[in-house]
Parts: sequence; structure tokens; C-alpha cells
Amino acid sequence: MNSLRVIAALFALGLSAAPAAASGGWWDDIFEEKTVSLETILKNPEAFRGLDVSFVIQFHKLGQIDNPYYTPFEKERYLNFSVWADGAALWEKKVFEADFAYMFIDRIAEDCQTILQAGAYERFVVTGRVVSVFRGQPWIEVVGLKGIDRKLDEPTLIRMVKAYKLKSARRFDAAAGEFKNAFGEKLPEGVQHLLHRESGLCFAAAHRYADALVPLEKTVQMDPKDEEAAQVLAQCKKELESMPVPVSETGEKDAESK
Repeated sequence: MNSLRVIAALFALGLSAAPAAASGGWWDDIFEEKTVSLETILKNPEAFRGLDVSFVIQFHKLGQIDNPYYTPFEKERYLNFSVWADGAALWEKKVFEADFAYMFIDRIAEDCQTILQAGAYERFVVTGRVVSVFRGQPWIEVVGLKGIDRKLDEPTLIRMVKAYKLKSARRFDAAAGEFKNAFGEKLPEGVQHLLHRESGLCFAAAHRYADALVPLEKTVQMDPKDEEAAQVLAQCKKELESMPVPVSETGEKDAESK
């Protein structure tokens, strides 16, 4: 009996002390929603089983996948769709074709209509729950989503594919023009940064140093840790400084008259 009283007293002491000890501990946010990337979830889906996680996706298309035997997802109740990770390089064929196809949303959910009306490349912040892991793939139920204004579009994607082919063929002048023309104010910041970078590097490779300055300066502003862009920018400035200053037609005439 005395032992039980001692245990009860210790337990009560522990409960009263818990709030003070919990402040600042790793357990403070144990029940809070985690923000991760889709790539992180795909690398280790078991670590996220049963958890609500927030991540950004690019919508691809609606699908027809279900598996009522090993997962809760069946077509009658859940809408299936595929996505790409937010940073996916969709201008690369292998990446474009490797979408993630195991996203589901309850058909009676308020956000289901948003998915039904979504177009390719639309971006969303998704709150997803890894309900099942089947054959190494997480099956994710969307329990909330919010649209993002900036997104990739088809014309930009086509120009980028063309630009990279020109770059591979070492046609740097033409590639720089395509990268520059692909730029848009409503594109995701990551894509904008890439377009500035690629156009600047290609202009520099084509010896168009003056044209390379602005995109390279913007690249370094957006990513100060980009050492290659910074080095090429410095080299372009050096090349321009070493070039002879062009003499105007009026100046030549003035020099001749003297």
C-alpha cells in the first residue's frame, strides 16, 4: 500500500512538473504539422507514416489509381491525381515523365473541386497525410491545400527545352536569347533565377559580355552563394574594361580636323 502511495506521489509530482520542463524541449511541437519537401517524403516514406506534413507540389493530371485491398483508397470515395515536386526540372524529359502518382483527396472534401479544375503546372501548398506505404511508395491523402499564384507555363517550358538543346549544341548566342525570352514575372522564383543564370552564362560564352551583366547580377543578387555566376560576372566586367572605347563618328572627324 505504501509503495502504491509513493508511486502515486511521484506520478503526481511528474505531472505538475511536466509543463515547466516541456517549455523549450523538442517535444513542444511533436503534434504540430511539419513542413518538408515531397522529395524528402519519397526518400523515407515510413518516417512520415501517419503524420500530417506540408509541402509544395505542381499539379500534373487526374488519375485512376486505387488499391482498396492494401490501402483505404478506392475510386468511389477518393479522387486520384499526380504531381511533381515543386523544384522538379520539368524541362528534362526524364523528370517530366517521373511524376508522383499516389496523391488522393476525399471526393466530398471542399478542396476536391479545386483539384478537379486544376490545370497542369498549377502550384499548391498541400497538407498531406501519409496513410499507407505500399511497395516503397507513400500513398498520401490531401487534407488541405492552398493555391500559389506563381507557376510554370507551357510556352516557358517549350522555350526552356529548346534553349537547353541549343546550349548542348554549343549555340550559346541562340540559347541565351531563348532563356531570356522565356522569362516571365509570374514564374516561380526558382525558375526566374535559373533563367537569369542560364541567359547570363550563355551570353558570356558567346562573348556578349555587356548583355551578360544584368542577368548575372540578378543571379548573384538572388543567390549570393553562386560562385560560378559571380566569377563569370567578374570576368565579363574585366573583359569589358579591357576593350577599347569606341570612337564616335563625330569624334573621328574632330580628331582629323585637328
